[in-house]
Amino acid sequence: MRNGAAQKRKKRLLYVKRRNKKAKSVLVAGISLFLLASFFAIKTLIAPAVSALGSGSSDAFDRDIYSLLLVEKDQKNAIKTLNLVVVQRVDNKLYSINIPPFTKLDLPGRLGEEEIGKTLEIGQSLKYGNNKNALLLESVTKILNLNVNRYLISFGDSFNNVQKSVFNKDLGFLLPWQYKKLSQDVETNLSPREIYQLALFTRGLPASRLEVINMANFADLNLKIRDITLSGQVAKESLGVVILNGTGVSNMAKGISDACQNMGIRVALTANAENEYQNSYLITDDATTATARYIMEYFPELKVMDKRSANSTGEDTMERGDLTIILGFDIQTRL
Repeated sequence: MRNGAAQKRKKRLLYVKRRNKKAKSVLVAGISLFLLASFFAIKTLIAPAVSALGSGSSDAFDRDIYSLLLVEKDQKNAIKTLNLVVVQRVDNKLYSINIPPFTKLDLPGRLGEEEIGKTLEIGQSLKYGNNKNALLLESVTKILNLNVNRYLISFGDSFNNVQKSVFNKDLGFLLPWQYKKLSQDVETNLSPREIYQLALFTRGLPASRLEVINMANFADLNLKIRDITLSGQVAKESLGVVILNGTGVSNMAKGISDACQNMGIRVALTANAENEYQNSYLITDDATTATARYIMEYFPELKVMDKRSANSTGEDTMERGDLTIILGFDIQTRL
């Protein structure tokens, strides 16, 4: 009797084990199918956003210092809010430079004096530059003497969501359905990877590492910007730059000098060139340095020439620096 009861219990345990094993397999398969379906659902939701936000260019945010221009506009392209966010990865800090939309400047392209808040409307109506935001980007660059790496232009709730993600660590806009909506309401050259990089950087940033800078509080904003970039790779290279004005137009070199110094470049000399030049040049034997790369990014008009070839120009003062910028007439309209 005992042997019969033991065998029955053994059979029952074996049956239970088999049933549990089968149920576990079904559960695992079910979870796998659910995750796979979720993956494709999310991929379908964000695919249009990835396409809309993708820039196809190299990631700007891989560098030690980079900038993002955040712009809030209305339905008529008038600018309501203008912030240049500068990320300092070396010091793990975030700076927000507020530019009042009523700030006036002599617009690039000799368009006369105007408020920067109107540059989107003016640029698009005149079809200025290589894209409809070119006049705005060049105007911000001219005011701050600092390159704009990326921009994001939006309005209403979408702009508020971006502001929250950068300054209040709210990552709600990264949810697939929010991300898709965001892509429909913004103009940007950010890649999806850069959006996530910025969101993760700000997420882990203590409030003490964020500094808001109002232009009105600074008699010379250039000095503040130079403090921000002091720890960057360009500043650490400490390469000297000679700036030669080859246009015959006075004061052309000042804006270039400010732009170089604001990124930490040491300006060894500014002077008039011996000759006039139609084209602008960057004279260097190593165009791969951080200093050379930044100068070429800031001034894409520059043609690179090695020092040996430049000896024929007769510009002896170029020996006073590691790199030389010669300003030609092709760059005049931007300054």
